[in-house]
Amino acid sequence: MSIKNDEFGYYEPDEQEERDLEYVYAIVNSWNELDNDAIYSFPLRFWDRVCEGKIKAPFTKEMFLQETDIIATIKGFGLDVNKFWWAVLFVYDWTIEKFTKCFSLEPPPESIRRMLDYIGESRDIEITFRVKGKNSRKADQYVKTAVMYGLRKTLKESKDKSFLRVIDYSTYTTTYSNASYYMCFAAEKFRYLFGALKLPNRRTANEHRFDKDVSYNKMLLISRLFYFMRWTRNKNFKDNDESLKGVLKAYANKLPNTESAIYGY
Repeated sequence: MSIKNDEFGYYEPDEQEERDLEYVYAIVNSWNELDNDAIYSFPLRFWDRVCEGKIKAPFTKEMFLQETDIIATIKGFGLDVNKFWWAVLFVYDWTIEKFTKCFSLEPPPESIRRMLDYIGESRDIEITFRVKGKNSRKADQYVKTAVMYGLRKTLKESKDKSFLRVIDYSTYTTTYSNASYYMCFAAEKFRYLFGALKLPNRRTANEHRFDKDVSYNKMLLISRLFYFMRWTRNKNFKDNDESLKGVLKAYANKLPNTESAIYGY
């Protein structure tokens, strides 16, 4: 049973609980391509939140076990249902915290970066201002210097926000309620899990499965999980993966750049 580490102020999983979190660790280790020590701590942060009762999911483990289609697929792939449950809850919590009371980092306009790349270190710059109804006017050296200073300062301040967002928790006030963002973020994490577990693709699984009534479509499994998580009330998510594919296609490259107050990334 977990015991709270008084020195560090969080709950540590015991040996059995560590084994139960195998799939949670699999997601983090597979996703952490940068080998960031902070990311490796995610399972421990998650477990502490579990023990503290801080995860307010609209579903329970008992409800999860009653999802016969989901459970059949998990078992069909030869996975551990209990370990998968913890992975589901972890992905849910990480996703919600990614977009709830988070810090929204607005990057500088790409046009500023492109313009500075274009100018480079050149001193031979011409700047002309045009105002509707007036003749154009070329900037002198003082104005050109001020413009260049302003562009570089804007770009630098935008980069400095990556430091400020870590130490100033008062900035974690932004919340996005768009469930499509949740699905795109969470779908990627489940894909990392499936990759780490080396699950076969749908065609290969079909050739070897014993129960023809069990779906081995991994995308459909994710789609059903999102319906179970209450991120959609569209029942088509339970029957096929087309609705989820539509969401991923429309929103995959439109997620806001946020920093979670709990997990960071």
